[in-house]
Amino acid sequence: MGNEQVRDRSLKTIEYHPYRWTKEEDVDAFVGAFLAALEILQAQGLKIGFDDMDMARRIYGATRGRVGMMLRILKASLFQAKEGTLTFDAIARGWELGLQGSGNVEPFFATEEPTDTALVRSYASVMQEADLKIAPATLDEFEAARLAPLPK
Repeated sequence: MGNEQVRDRSLKTIEYHPYRWTKEEDVDAFVGAFLAALEILQAQGLKIGFDDMDMARRIYGATRGRVGMMLRILKASLFQAKEGTLTFDAIARGWELGLQGSGNVEPFFATEEPTDTALVRSYASVMQEADLKIAPATLDEFEAARLAPLPK
């Protein structure tokens, strides 16, 4: 910047990226946040009617690694819980409601568990939407960067 007064009053842009499925510490952090949210719900008396690790993968793909979006989906899902149990269907419906129809639940809430490639593509697609470059570190990431976007 040529103007010192403006330069001295502004901060450098900070990029806060979603969790990356191909980085073990990112996966651990995202899954940890998801499991912590489930623990809070269970402490309030809600039963969980799905495999939490399977759902963590699905939620990751649907949110493209964004914890804030995961919390939004869980909140919307609470209104879909039947008889005090949060189910797979309640989460899928919460996804639809949380995004007010702007998201595509496939393939993340289909009957088949999403592949690692689909999860990597979900991350690549959100990065492309934000016009942020990723440096692919795995073959899945190279392929994802080429094929993204997956979710809408």
